[in-house]
Amino acid sequence: MKYKALNCKNFFKILRFKTVDSTNEIAKKLAEENAEEGTVIVAEHQTCGKGRYERVWFSPKGGLWFSIILRPKIDPSESFKLSFLAALSVAKALNELYNLKAEIKWPNDILINGRKVCGILSETNIKGEKLNFIILGIGVNTNISLEDFPNELRKTSISLKSLLGKNILIDMLLQKILSNMGFYYFTLRNFPQHLNELKNLMKMLGSWVEIETRNEVIEGKVIDLNEKTGGLIVKLKDGSFKEIFDINNCRIKQYFVKP
Repeated sequence: MKYKALNCKNFFKILRFKTVDSTNEIAKKLAEENAEEGTVIVAEHQTCGKGRYERVWFSPKGGLWFSIILRPKIDPSESFKLSFLAALSVAKALNELYNLKAEIKWPNDILINGRKVCGILSETNIKGEKLNFIILGIGVNTNISLEDFPNELRKTSISLKSLLGKNILIDMLLQKILSNMGFYYFTLRNFPQHLNELKNLMKMLGSWVEIETRNEVIEGKVIDLNEKTGGLIVKLKDGSFKEIFDINNCRIKQYFVKP
């Protein structure tokens, strides 16, 4: 694949909506109807925004809510790469445009000062052994006041407005994220280098963490990411290693003395 002049305007085609239930749902429907790769669904407001495990994503007017349709010619097992590159694209955009110190919390969150500013939900469509398409749903808390967040989110979430003390130009941020994503997508063959960039933005690498999965709670030191699977490699207290493929929550927990 070649990215023409690395200009996202030649690849991404933006469809705008006022209010939708979920940009991912619209994107999936369009993809099933053979919508072009690079189609982007943007909404001012989602009534049923989606997070992982069917959680509802708080997405009022004032945020940046969008989904991207991609049709990469890769094995379905490699689809995690697109989620990683989406996270990298958002984090870099926030840092470059606003001089923030955004970090990536594996597998799909962007944090600033330890609080969530962006979430990413990827959904794949597989036919036989072929990846038909992938939907990358991205939600960024942009021009939302903290008092507008539900009480249960105010201690764990943050918005760009609250960080910068002003509203930002949402379209400028959207174009920057798409430009970054276009570059990484069309240089997917260089994923090992891109992964190193992502690791540099992962505060949890090298930290002792407590990881709550659906079935257990694990404590250990985050050693690395598996380049082939996307899994988080953790060294446990007994010296053994465990690879985590999906987590319900990951909380960085500092230890004064290594167990």
